[in-house]
Amino acid sequence: MALYFNESEYKGDYETSVLRNIEGAIESWEFENEIEVSQDETYELVQEFCRALVSASSNPLESESLLQLYAKTKIQIESCEDYDGPDFNEFVEAELAKISVSMIASAATNMWELFAILTQIQKAPIPEIPLNYLKRVFRCYVWGLKPECVILCRSVLDVALSEKITDRLCAKYGDDLQFNYTLEDRIKTVEKLKLFDRDFVRRLNDIRFRGNKCVHGDMETVHDIKGTVVDTCKALITICEVKL
Repeated sequence: MALYFNESEYKGDYETSVLRNIEGAIESWEFENEIEVSQDETYELVQEFCRALVSASSNPLESESLLQLYAKTKIQIESCEDYDGPDFNEFVEAELAKISVSMIASAATNMWELFAILTQIQKAPIPEIPLNYLKRVFRCYVWGLKPECVILCRSVLDVALSEKITDRLCAKYGDDLQFNYTLEDRIKTVEKLKLFDRDFVRRLNDIRFRGNKCVHGDMETVHDIKGTVVDTCKALITICEVKL
């Protein structure tokens, strides 16, 4: 049974550097430690490493000793010839399952909230690219990834307005001629074209501002996630329906 990662799959300079670090950690651990192996100790060590790996995905600063722990675990497995316990992936799956169980109840509630939102857009003429971003918004919303959801709401507007408010229009109605027009530039062009009323423009800027706060400021300061998603869907439908 293969109990550790297939290191031969790594390619490129970065991956080579990672492998060298692993090999160095293993050699260092072998040199400094006498290996006394038992089935139970090996089982517990694999479990400890996998738990630390899953924890590090949420808390990267806790991953400092992860490499050394992996080296120790790998050596102990190789030294325990009759080890027949679960492999790394099985332990990782178990740890992820524990996290998932705690998320499912809230995800179910979020799904019903999303259902109410979906009824508003089911017949809207949304192009493929904004729709793909909107799918990711919904995915983040269901699983409670709130800052990511708000950031993607901003992205939905960005790609939708990029298709309607072209660089040519921005150059014609904007203050400065440039090549990389931002979402803010496109919203200003929308305002100058008087395509929508002031309330709609304000809504666009609110979504943009919330997304910016999550990207550049405090990710936890945006509280009305549902309102942001609803506003984004309404704005997207309006943008897609406008004729230029």
